[in-house]
Amino acid sequence: MKSKKLSDQILLESYRQGNREAMSQLLERHSRRLRDYIRMLVKDSDVADDLTQEVLIKVVKVLDEGRYTDKGRFQPWLLRIAHNRVLDHFRAQKQIKTVSESSAGFDVLGSKKFAEPSIEDNIISEQQAEEVRSLIEMLPEEQREVVRMRYYE
Repeated sequence: MKSKKLSDQILLESYRQGNREAMSQLLERHSRRLRDYIRMLVKDSDVADDLTQEVLIKVVKVLDEGRYTDKGRFQPWLLRIAHNRVLDHFRAQKQIKTVSESSAGFDVLGSKKFAEPSIEDNIISEQQAEEVRSLIEMLPEEQREVVRMRYYE
């Protein structure tokens, strides 16, 4: 016998009346979409897993506090919470300033790098620039124009 798929509104109402299984069904229904959405934004599976858990905890907390008013738009509400959490994550990352040895201008031995690039660095840079130019020339004209305008003009 086929079980009837309950709507989000019915599951929410059932949860409000004390049925904890209803919340499990509701979160299970939306958790994959939620995780995929977050992963698309942060481009890191581990971070996406962490943020997904934080969003699900927040959703349950808001529902338990009775602050959610059901207007038949549970999934958009859920994704809005996720979007805001991702923004908070990026803001926090922006505030964390890390300095590596190489970005500070020191090599492995701890000595200051020379201010001018070496001859080898110049040759490598020229070779890379030439390779990029040849690859750009292989693009169709429209794409070449876009690349030129974006990076060179």
